Amino acid sequence: MFSKPADLVLVSPKESIEHSSIHMMFMRFPIDVLWLDAGMKVVDVARNAPPFQLFKPGTWRIYRPVKDAKYVVEIAVKQLQPVEIGDLIDFKPPI
Repeated sequence: MFSKPADLVLVSPKESIEHSSIHMMFMRFPIDVLWLDAGMKVVDVARNAPPFQLFKPGTWRIYRPVKDAKYVVEIAVKQLQPVEIGDLIDFKPPI
């Protein structure tokens, strides 16, 4: 979807697994993904999620958090600071 890596925060209409799921179709590069609950606590992490490739069925998947999430944070691979499930995240939009 994007031609170059850019950080992205998606806000789910409600805190759930289904509403915070993502796919990698149309992506051109791998990303790291954080799922946060409404309290900004990390509920799941996916590192180095590969972009969808038509002839690589292993890339045909939907990424779902293991617990309900409100926010999905997509970050360029290896830009993610050491983060663990249970950590609290504080981020501010760029000015």
